[in-house]
Amino acid sequence: MITVAKQKPVNMGICIGKMPETTEIRLDRVRNPASLMRAAKAAGETPKTACGVLTVEGVNAKLTCEKDPPLVLAKTLRKFFKSIDLPMKFTIFGPEGK
Repeated sequence: MITVAKQKPVNMGICIGKMPETTEIRLDRVRNPASLMRAAKAAGETPKTACGVLTVEGVNAKLTCEKDPPLVLAKTLRKFFKSIDLPMKFTIFGPEGK
């Protein structure tokens, strides 16, 4: 699904795990980001969640969140994707674009 995100934006729901390897990520082109977040939270182990739209340009990924994201989101995503041999750099934007 990351290769699809390189072509066009995809919706994303995330539940941060206690360890970066246990983070739950749901990606879909059609489903609403909020429903993806609920699905990730049901499978996850902590209440720290985020949802939004993911776009990828090379190794740089941009996540635009619908609500204020958790402070450790970028660091956790970087460690998660590194653990599955997809090193990426994340830029996280809140609902105001900051």
